[in-house]
Amino acid sequence: MRLLSLILLLLIFAFGFLLYYVTEPFFFPGLPIFHCKASWYVDSLTASGEHYDFLALSAAHKSLPLGSYVVVKNIRNHKTVLVRINDRGPYVAGRCLDLSKRAAWRLGMLKEGVVEVHMQVIWPPPFINKNLKNVDR
Repeated sequence: MRLLSLILLLLIFAFGFLLYYVTEPFFFPGLPIFHCKASWYVDSLTASGEHYDFLALSAAHKSLPLGSYVVVKNIRNHKTVLVRINDRGPYVAGRCLDLSKRAAWRLGMLKEGVVEVHMQVIWPPPFINKNLKNVDR
């Protein structure tokens, strides 16, 4: 029982290390990459019930399951960030993601407000969504 607890603790630590200390996420081979427009926003309450934290690396998406992890790459400057989906939106036509202020800062898009991005869902495994345009294949 102690060995199982130790293994579980190590897995949680390793996953947490990857989420918080990997500064340059990368795209994973074999998973689809989608092209869309992203913006950043400030709100008070999210669809998951969490209070909006502008320092968190989070985002809003219309249909991805809450808790999904997505790698987002700014096409213009090639900066990337790993975000967790914790809200619904955006509610503006033509946009696929609303990013937190910190995620937008990491992507270098605070001044522009809206940028073209490549998005890759890494957890849970991707599903087929006909509304997204796949640019990888």
